[in-house]
Amino acid sequence: MEKPKILIVDDNMTFLISTANILSRSGFQILFALNGREALSLLDQRTDIDAVVLDMKMPGMNGLETLKKIKARQPLIEVIILTGYPDVDDLIDSLKIGATSYVMKPFPIERLIEKLKRAVSSKRKIEAELEIALSCSQHYQSDQVQNLSA
Repeated sequence: MEKPKILIVDDNMTFLISTANILSRSGFQILFALNGREALSLLDQRTDIDAVVLDMKMPGMNGLETLKKIKARQPLIEVIILTGYPDVDDLIDSLKIGATSYVMKPFPIERLIEKLKRAVSSKRKIEAELEIALSCSQHYQSDQVQNLSA
C-alpha cells in the first residue's frame, strides 16, 4: 500500500520540521506549506494528498479561510485543525466547514498520528466506494446502450 500523503500547513518552521520528521518515521509521506496560499497552490497541483494538518492561526489567510478553500477544491480531503489558541466558535465553525478533527497544541504526537491514520482510512474508504459506484453506473449505462441498440 502506498504511503499516506500528508500536507502540514503551519507558519512555524520549527514545528513543521520536527512534526514532519516524526510523521515521516511513522510511515507518512510529508509535504508542507508555510501558509494558506502555499497550501492551496500545492493542492491545485496535486490530487493525491490524503490529509491536511492545518494551523488555525497564521498570518494572511487564517485556518478557517484556508479550510473553506481546501474543501471547495477537494471535498474528500481530510483536514485536522491545530491550534494553540482554543476558541469554541472556531472549533464549531471548522467542524461545520468540514474539518475532520481539532487538536490543541501542545499535544502528544501519538494523538496526531492516530487521528491521521483514521483520516486516511476514512478518505480511502470513501474513494473506494465512489470508484465502485462509478464502475456500477458505467456498467449500467453500457447495458442500457446495448439494449437500445438491440
